[in-house]
Amino acid sequence: MLLSEKTSIRTGEDFRYRLEVKNIGRDPIVFNEAPPSFIKDSSLCGERDFLINVMHSSDAEQPLPCPAVSARGSALDVTLLPGEVLLTRPDGPTSRFRKIAGKNFFTKPGKYRIRVVYAAGNIRAESNTVDLEVGR
Repeated sequence: MLLSEKTSIRTGEDFRYRLEVKNIGRDPIVFNEAPPSFIKDSSLCGERDFLINVMHSSDAEQPLPCPAVSARGSALDVTLLPGEVLLTRPDGPTSRFRKIAGKNFFTKPGKYRIRVVYAAGNIRAESNTVDLEVGR
């Protein structure tokens, strides 16, 4: 499940989100991400098992690119048992949300539709779609 901190932001403001991944199957699911990790560091670089797909107004949906940022970060190696939930790491101890690492992608005013897609091995999962209004 993808959650947005706000439903509207101004151009230049960061989109802040939280992703909750739940194992709804019967078997454990192993998540291995070399640094930088999407779950821990919010990085769109790394192994690219997680993609944030964005559609602006009438444009076609496309994944956000990997911005030129440091490859430093944390590795992730966790096994999610049936019924367990994995959360993206928040920005800080008083926040439940985080921003996408790197540059601000939402600089063009208008309506955006955002979803996260996970594809690794034989597993493919998609989050719900979040609508975001970007104003001047």
